[in-house]
Amino acid sequence: PYLRADGSSDNKRLRQLNHDRAATSMMDLVWPLLSPPVAGRYELRVRRADGRAVGVSVAAMTLGERRGLLKAQGFVERDDSAASEAANVWTLELRDGVAVMRLPTFSFWRSKFNWNQWLDDAFARLAKEGVAHLIIDIRDNEGGDGAINRAILSYLLKAPLTWPESQSISAYERAPYALVKHVDTWDYGFFDRTGKVEKLGERRYRVAPKTQSDRTIKPKSQVFSGKSYLLIGGENSSATFQLAYLAKLSGAATLIGQRTGGNLRGLNGGEIAWVTLPNSGVAIDIPLLAANPIEPQPDTGVTPDVVVQRSFASLAVGSDLEIDAVMKWIATARERPSQ
Repeated sequence: PYLRADGSSDNKRLRQLNHDRAATSMMDLVWPLLSPPVAGRYELRVRRADGRAVGVSVAAMTLGERRGLLKAQGFVERDDSAASEAANVWTLELRDGVAVMRLPTFSFWRSKFNWNQWLDDAFARLAKEGVAHLIIDIRDNEGGDGAINRAILSYLLKAPLTWPESQSISAYERAPYALVKHVDTWDYGFFDRTGKVEKLGERRYRVAPKTQSDRTIKPKSQVFSGKSYLLIGGENSSATFQLAYLAKLSGAATLIGQRTGGNLRGLNGGEIAWVTLPNSGVAIDIPLLAANPIEPQPDTGVTPDVVVQRSFASLAVGSDLEIDAVMKWIATARERPSQ
């Protein structure tokens, strides 16, 4: 209950606890609040690699100390605020007719990074080099600007895509200043929906739905002509959940990895405010909208076409199981006679 996710997206919750994620593990942030150390130590029961369960006593350390130890072991934690300013936050690698496009974030708020130009240049390069297979890696990407996933799909689609209509529900028409003065967001227009909503009942307002034009993605004049593969996992939510959902809906890419975060029943992202508690510095997100599909959907994320089960053993030896699975898929495709 202390982790953020949409509905029953437990893959999202479990990813937040892992220490192999690009962002800070929520285990480091939540666990000390729920189970503070006693006399500066933690008494732990752990299961070793050989299956034995043992008790160990360890000294508590600060998050800064822990990050220092991890860095000394070669683990580099991504700083979103700094990374989003750098053009190389997104990378494109080409080798033997296969391109790997790594997109670890869609959050470029207040950034000078021109992601639209980057995509134009990247897909122009793919066309020039005659790349036949494109791997788009969003496994570490929690989401951000929804315009980015629409832009990416416009390079992959062979025909226009219109996604199903949904309805967004808000708990207010106009938020009271007594509350608003304590919170922050990126667009203060979120707090005043006067004339933009229909009252359904007590604290339930329906926001005007998007038009079909707003729900349609048109292909670029020159789309990517090869095969596309999207690497996904529990980290994906918000805009990257939508990218996975629309890629699967349209067949624009083969999805490989684990089930995403987000939820087919709807998301509570898109419009969010937050309040920072003055003493602890803990920040709390406040969803301002709940977006629900018109047609009933299962309470789950997007399931990949090819499921890859991660393991401690593969991480220990540095194996990238998802990339390995894609390369096997590509090798099989190359061996298969053309129709």
